[in-house]
Amino acid sequence: MHRVSVIIPCYNMERYVNRAIQSALAQQSETIDVEVIVVDDGSTDNSFADLSLFPPTVKILRQDNKGSSAARNAGLKIATGDYIQFLDADDILPRGVLASQVQALSLHLDWDFSVSLSVQMNENTGKMYFWPLRASHLDIHLCQKNITPPHAILMRHIALDSVGYFDTTLSACVDHDFIVRCALAGKRFGVNPEGLVVYWLHSGTISRNEENVARNASIVCSHIGSLLHARDNVPLSGRGQGFLAYAVGLLSTGFRIKPFDERLALQMTSKSVSALQEACAYGLSSHDPYIETCVQFFIAQYLSMVRSEENQMGECKDSVRLLSYYAPNLATLDTEKLFEIVKKLDLRLNCPLQLMQQTLSRYPEVRAIQADLRKRVRCE
Repeated sequence: MHRVSVIIPCYNMERYVNRAIQSALAQQSETIDVEVIVVDDGSTDNSFADLSLFPPTVKILRQDNKGSSAARNAGLKIATGDYIQFLDADDILPRGVLASQVQALSLHLDWDFSVSLSVQMNENTGKMYFWPLRASHLDIHLCQKNITPPHAILMRHIALDSVGYFDTTLSACVDHDFIVRCALAGKRFGVNPEGLVVYWLHSGTISRNEENVARNASIVCSHIGSLLHARDNVPLSGRGQGFLAYAVGLLSTGFRIKPFDERLALQMTSKSVSALQEACAYGLSSHDPYIETCVQFFIAQYLSMVRSEENQMGECKDSVRLLSYYAPNLATLDTEKLFEIVKKLDLRLNCPLQLMQQTLSRYPEVRAIQADLRKRVRCE
């Protein structure tokens, strides 16, 4: 029997929290023992007005409003499972997904984390689409940006001992910060294309304040840089490639922050140049075809951003010369052609669409949820 602790932070989610809890409890089976921990983060609505709605086996923690990171940390501190599953109060675990995730970790004893596919479902439109998942070498991709919602990841509890908790000082990008810290602590990620979770989009989803997100993303970039320099063997999939992905993340974050803080944007750009130089110093060549595609993808991304921001060319001129050595076929292309190449390589790096559709067909519950949602949208 495998014990899985499902940790659900909740703040003012009265419309959804019971659905999330029921989806977690539905994972119970002959091989899966589910511990559900719900952390009330100081809700002021009726999320917890009637505790009789929740099964007695569900553990409920109460705390003042401190944010989702603090709520997740509180749940993690009392979790007793061999595995940890985070689940936001408005998201869904389709029946059988934890069994699939546990099986993946049981088959791959070298994995610390199993990452499943995910679909986004929009409550306002009734539309559903896949959240693209990278097919391999997730630790490299995490050095650039977030790659998956947190509930698509099942974690070995013991693997978190050396990582710590969610950063409560961040007000955005907390998932990326936590997951990339795991990757740069040397934890191993594997892709489980047979698992599937639902990410629910609605009007109450956390506001995407662009400046706040960009500033927090810049902090996460600083964390990534510190972690890359603190250990000489991460990311495990390739050090030079990790620094290259980091350079792309720095440059893109700098462009995002520029409308709000030009000085910080210039600092990010300068750091991206330094990171690129370190990437080239470590080397970017690989015998792995997937990693070779990653390198071409990141180089094309970097060059496309530089080309689209002509006023950055002076700062990045040395970087362009460096990249010309590794990708001479890309260095002379204009912005439009670079964007086309980025799109093509992006698709090649993801799990194939046909595979994702096959997985979706094994979760009829998800199709049923969407069908019900579409009926409600048409009636409104």
